[in-house]
Amino acid sequence: MSNPFVIDKKFTVDYRDREIGPAWFACEAGAWEIEASTPILSGGEKGGSLKSMVLEIIRESEEILAICSFLISDGDLLKAILEASDRGVRVYIITASKDRIAKDTSEEETWQKQMQMEHEKMLNSLCSKTLLRDAQVHAKFIVSDPKSEQKRGILSTANFTTEAFLHPELGIVLNDSQIIELFSIFSAAWWGLGKRELLQPNLLSDARDILPSVSNEITNITKNLKEFVVTYPNRTTSLRKEIKRLFQDSTESIFIAIYGLSDDDSTFKSLVSSVGKKDVRLLVRPRPKTTPIIDDLKLKGAEVRGLDFLHAKVICTRTERGIEALLMTANLEKISLQDGFEVGIKLRGKAAKDILKVLYHWWNNANWEYADSKKLGEHLGAYLVLNDREFEKHEVEETKPIPLGEQPIEDLASLESFKPKFPDVRDMQRVVFSWTTQPRQLPKKCKPHKIEDLDESIKVWKCDKNRIYISVSNQEELDRVLKTPEKPKVPIVYHKI
Repeated sequence: MSNPFVIDKKFTVDYRDREIGPAWFACEAGAWEIEASTPILSGGEKGGSLKSMVLEIIRESEEILAICSFLISDGDLLKAILEASDRGVRVYIITASKDRIAKDTSEEETWQKQMQMEHEKMLNSLCSKTLLRDAQVHAKFIVSDPKSEQKRGILSTANFTTEAFLHPELGIVLNDSQIIELFSIFSAAWWGLGKRELLQPNLLSDARDILPSVSNEITNITKNLKEFVVTYPNRTTSLRKEIKRLFQDSTESIFIAIYGLSDDDSTFKSLVSSVGKKDVRLLVRPRPKTTPIIDDLKLKGAEVRGLDFLHAKVICTRTERGIEALLMTANLEKISLQDGFEVGIKLRGKAAKDILKVLYHWWNNANWEYADSKKLGEHLGAYLVLNDREFEKHEVEETKPIPLGEQPIEDLASLESFKPKFPDVRDMQRVVFSWTTQPRQLPKKCKPHKIEDLDESIKVWKCDKNRIYISVSNQEELDRVLKTPEKPKVPIVYHKI
């Protein structure tokens, strides 16, 4: 006769009301790539229209190429620049110094370190063919033949690297007046910020001292711009002023796409003030470093979504002048808006509307949403939680079976109500626990024992150390014992007859 109290049982625990807490929650998303309308350019597959236009400008240059980029690392660009130099084009390049790169690539993203190594390798390849200086720069743009009728130029949010062009980035094709102004900005940076020159591989030499007359000219350039705003160390922070103006003059919602965000700059206070008064949409790349700032803005009322690999930097809003946008190379942090060299272009009309279309497309296809909390029942799929300055990735599943194996039952009186101790389970909406009951059996060397006024059909035993047990062999006996009011408070165990 098999043990009738060995029973397979299941119990479902519902965790759907459990709070997850603040996190980045994955959401269904389509393709973020978009063919932007001219003059707006975007990154994407094979570098998108942004890389294509940069290459075209280099390949069609005839006299002068002025390139400024935080990082430079792309085989196609290297080849095109060398070919331009070989046909007599004078190539001037400003790129970031090692200490400036170190400040920007100190995070967990190992691909940034790889880009830095490739950047240094490419510069060594260019140094004998170009004039190359490094400085505290973070701007990204290119100008060709600024003094001819064939002048061309692009302001870019992307570094000139293969990796960057593949990601959500923006650029703008410049008109003649913008090209002339941007080239004057480049000239100011070349003479005023370029402290060292790369004259031969791995050998940086001090650049010539700046003349007082040139210094005065730089001051005039950086303080009398019309279409651009810049951060130029110790001379002007017109870029910061323009950002604050856009926040203050906004009459409707503010749309921001940004890579870096910090509360160490006064623009953050302006943004916080705007969140309290206007609808603010913030599209960012989910990063551990910026998540505490994102959490603060979310709690104050901002709507936040995340897009993997986003690196574009743009603010778009409506003011009394209409739709305005600021496309820039700067992040919203002190290192960009006070200490570095950054460039932004003020846009209205069609260009601003075209940028807004791109932002809405990215927003609608963002693959992350930041929330201060969600219940497990409100989310299926991945989410990212910040833990000690790093992301922990979790996955919410709908239902999971968890077998608990054999579970001993010391007293058959609790057979129906018995539940084993369930382990705490994260990230499951429901868990079906299963187990097999294993009732305790009557110990050996026990003797029948009589209890006064107790029905003799109830089997009572006295075992070692004077322990008293009641034994049953089937469900009928167990039911009879449980219904007996005179039953002593002793364990009921199984005993095979």
